[in-house]
Amino acid sequence: MLLDTDLSAKNLFRAVNQYALTVPNYYIGVVPLEPYQFARLDRMVRKQLYEKGAHKHCANISRLYLPRKELGRGLHNLEFRAEMMLLNLWLTLSADENKSTRRAAILQHHRQTYSHASLITTYLHDKYGLTIRDNEAIPKTIQHLRKLQNRSLYNVISTTKLHKLLFSRRVDSVDLEESTLWLRKSMLTPQEEAKLINLQDRNLQWMSSKKNHKKCGKYLDVEHLASKCDRLLHTDYVRRHNEVARRIHRTLAKELGVKNIKKVERYKIDDRKFTKNGWISYDMSIHTEKKVQFNRPDIIVADKRKNRITIVEIGITSQNNLVKTEMEKKDKYQDLGKQMKFQTFGNHDTEIVIIPWVMTWDGVVTEFHNSYRRQLGISDRMEAQLQRIVLQQSHNFVLRELGVATEAFRLRYT
Repeated sequence: MLLDTDLSAKNLFRAVNQYALTVPNYYIGVVPLEPYQFARLDRMVRKQLYEKGAHKHCANISRLYLPRKELGRGLHNLEFRAEMMLLNLWLTLSADENKSTRRAAILQHHRQTYSHASLITTYLHDKYGLTIRDNEAIPKTIQHLRKLQNRSLYNVISTTKLHKLLFSRRVDSVDLEESTLWLRKSMLTPQEEAKLINLQDRNLQWMSSKKNHKKCGKYLDVEHLASKCDRLLHTDYVRRHNEVARRIHRTLAKELGVKNIKKVERYKIDDRKFTKNGWISYDMSIHTEKKVQFNRPDIIVADKRKNRITIVEIGITSQNNLVKTEMEKKDKYQDLGKQMKFQTFGNHDTEIVIIPWVMTWDGVVTEFHNSYRRQLGISDRMEAQLQRIVLQQSHNFVLRELGVATEAFRLRYT
């Protein structure tokens, strides 16, 4: 059985789509099946995923069927598939009804028996508002139907108080495709992916019997625990920040020519490392001739080869503060950059580059993030790893603060 294999989540869903969910295709349009029967098959598939831990209790069902580029998991929906196949079949037969007596007979049989296929255009119009235009190519009509099906999933999400929060800024300065790299590039197990999806859905606070956080007394919810609790600011938030910083620092140090760099798990950050090509510092105050207000960025890279100083500031925040935080971190060290321009290499031609790496605790980034991280030499795969680290770190301490202690409870619901 596919669910008992060691496939990654992405490959498992791809295999289920290709080898399991294609079987009903042979019966669609041949055996008279109704929409509720396809919906029942979809529920059976979800039940199997839930029993194996690949889908969590109270998780967002609509996300299962959205593409991975849209924060979904890419599972095929049999009800949607049947609608597209039946519409394609009916339009193809109808186009040749006057030319082929055989196809005309098939259409007549469906009409006389009032099969679902004969009513498919009316059904889709009532369900999605789909209008079949004359002389429109069939593939284009099917593509339009697919968009309407996806829109229906978003409509369901928008009616759910918690689930809609992840998608609240979907069309507002957010790079949705960039925010889904961890779903598309990581090799997570189905169970691990389901846990992180559940965190993004904010569907964890029901696990606690208390309404207020025991450490700060404020209302207890996932958003508060993940990014807004003052009591976690200097502990869990700092650890999460440092895990990201360690990986970015390692990438920059390697590019600068630092030798004997260990693997990520054993890599330790020094205050400053020197090479023949320059130096790299971490969380170190920079003394300048003219005093500046902010002189302690996360990472500074002074590269003699390129005559460039790169200032990197890392931030993990909430969606409401995402754009604001990125802009603040971009502007924060402008004065420091001006002071370091001549002071570092002794010439006024030195290039100063200030790069913010900012992400929300649930992995969402702005439309500018892609260009920023590429300036740092962060590949798609590494960016996916950084997103995963942020989500995993957030998941771990959120569960701890909610008081989810028993392993059996964790395995079943988280």
